[in-house]
Amino acid sequence: MSYKKTYIKAYGEIPEGYEVHHVDWDRANNDPSNLIALPKSIHKIIHHHIGYANRDECQLMVSDYERISSPERFSLSAMANRMKKYVTHEKSVTSRSIKARCDQNKLTQIAVRQTYL
Repeated sequence: MSYKKTYIKAYGEIPEGYEVHHVDWDRANNDPSNLIALPKSIHKIIHHHIGYANRDECQLMVSDYERISSPERFSLSAMANRMKKYVTHEKSVTSRSIKARCDQNKLTQIAVRQTYL
């Protein structure tokens, strides 16, 4: 089942203007607890400006975003600066390091499958 279908089954429709984000950045992990709907701009900010944000941090960003009367008036970098206050991880946890870890996990899974098939 696709991650979007899994999200809809678990939580209901994806709100207009939102995208489904994999919290642990592993697109193969479609467990509902790993999926969260984010406004498109917040999703982009997490992937390009912040790096990893846990589920609670993502929810804080969504709540803040929804309180802003006109979020479209913010530039992406201004919105990113506003959202960074919700993320408590060290700077070493970046989107690049997370992607590399996910890629390494996939290579390991492939090697294990090839070994035991």
